[in-house]
Amino acid sequence: MQSSAGARAFQNARLQKKLKKQADALMSAAVQALGQGRHAEVETLCRRILTEVPDHFDAAHLLGLRAYDGGRLDEAQQLLERATALDPRSPDAHGNLGAVYFTLQKFQDARACQEKAIALKPNSPIALTNLGNTLLHMGLAEQAIELHERAIRLKPDYADAFCNRGMAELIEGQFQRAKGSFDRALAFQPRHAEAIAGKGMVCIELRHYEEAAAAIAAGLAIKPDSPKILAQRGRLNLDLSRLEQALADFDGALELSPRLEVALQGKAQVNLVRGNTAGAIAAVKTLLEENPRSDIGIALLASCYASQGDIATALEHLDAGLAIAPDYADLIGRKIFFLDYLPDADFAVQQAARKQWWDAIGARLPQRALAPRTLDPDKRILIGYVASEFRNHSAAFALLPVLRHHDHASFEIVCYSCSPVRDEITDEFRSMADVWVDAWQMS
Repeated sequence: MQSSAGARAFQNARLQKKLKKQADALMSAAVQALGQGRHAEVETLCRRILTEVPDHFDAAHLLGLRAYDGGRLDEAQQLLERATALDPRSPDAHGNLGAVYFTLQKFQDARACQEKAIALKPNSPIALTNLGNTLLHMGLAEQAIELHERAIRLKPDYADAFCNRGMAELIEGQFQRAKGSFDRALAFQPRHAEAIAGKGMVCIELRHYEEAAAAIAAGLAIKPDSPKILAQRGRLNLDLSRLEQALADFDGALELSPRLEVALQGKAQVNLVRGNTAGAIAAVKTLLEENPRSDIGIALLASCYASQGDIATALEHLDAGLAIAPDYADLIGRKIFFLDYLPDADFAVQQAARKQWWDAIGARLPQRALAPRTLDPDKRILIGYVASEFRNHSAAFALLPVLRHHDHASFEIVCYSCSPVRDEITDEFRSMADVWVDAWQMS
């Protein structure tokens, strides 16, 4: 019996060795097919290997990558989890599994994999910048920037790391630094579509609209079917009050990516401006299904209720949003505005909301000391009016009589117009100002 068992073990060992040799030959063919772009053949060969040798690390790893590239995320997760179990010391397998988790928005799992990859290979620029992206999505922008900078120190011409750093800086409101990061990425890789789109985004924030339009057009020339770049063009059109074009861009982006947050947000905003509350609510609800803690989503839902006259419910949503993001200026700003329409909100309630804005936002703004001035009692007093309502708007009708009756011999009147929309009312305001400033492209 012992002799028979030993013979079987020997035969099994020989068979396994033979299968391993055949698998390695098939693996070489799969790698060659990959290099030549024959992706279906790669997958066929890898599956054949895993049928014969289920614990073949390279086949599981490569087939997992092909599943990821093909958008088969559940299959990719299963295969790459198998690969990391077969070779726990492979930094590439951990890093690639982290990328799958990231795409599935399993950010904690992605972080764990990416940190394992870095522990195994500390000087990997790709692993560092990928972890930076994960941390950014977890709300850790400062840590993300630090990781991107580590990647850049290791690889000073790494366009992806510069682009990723720019995205983190953009989230942090460091717009000029973000623009510099995107420009550095484009210096190394002029057709880097994400960096071009990022530059368009930061130019929108800086209100450099012509530069934003040029960047977005360049990005779409490279990636005409990019939902993210289409959505940014929608944002640009919305800022410029080109509502029809904006809605077309957001709808186009959503056809390609039905749950893209920035496109859903933009569609809701356009519909609110156009008075289509039902369309706005539909977009916001989809947005909040995808991201229940979206501060802008909560703010937009509050505006939907306000537009229907339900101010109390709108304020409840704003307070819920402020519990998540207490320093989000848009939420507090809307709360201050909506309280004007709540009959029970007396002066103390309204002032409490303004104090809330000051404590969370105003007190943190950098202060500027004014230079000493020589006061001349005979000089005209200079008055500046800053508004986005120098147009056909209810606020304009209250302000027009004030400007009509100013004594221009005693007062010099400056109007800072903060809206790109111009009409016959704008022309009337302009005729009453001593100085007119188109401030809508200023920060």
